[in-house]
Amino acid sequence: MKVQLQRTRTVARRASKAAQGLRNLTSHYVAECGRLDNSVRLAGASHLDLSQHIRGLLGAVSNPVFSAFEEEIDFVSPLPVAQIKRAFEEHCKTLEKQFGGLTMRTLSRNLAFDALAAVNLSSRYANGLIRLADEFLADTEDLVRR
Repeated sequence: MKVQLQRTRTVARRASKAAQGLRNLTSHYVAECGRLDNSVRLAGASHLDLSQHIRGLLGAVSNPVFSAFEEEIDFVSPLPVAQIKRAFEEHCKTLEKQFGGLTMRTLSRNLAFDALAAVNLSSRYANGLIRLADEFLADTEDLVRR
């Protein structure tokens, strides 16, 4: 049982570290493409920049350690990571489609605004996971020392 608990604590530490990385990516996205109050600015950000941001966020939320944390330790609100991942996948699909009649600037502004909702969820998810991981590690500290 102690070995299993140590393994689960490793999942918590890895998930917390990955969540810190996700939080950094969401902060970078907000700095480049918008604000957490859902207003969007694209000062100097191009369609390619936006695509790179969204793909980076998709890669971050695709980390299997998040699913392992949810399965082994606790559910992280507001949504499971799989739903956040699907939102970024949809944004990536939108980026790949042809948009007749829209300028890149309009397209980028619309996509940046739409992506802010998923970015906000990702930020809340990361903060929630870090809090839950810290609580789990604190609660189980004495059990692994015995």
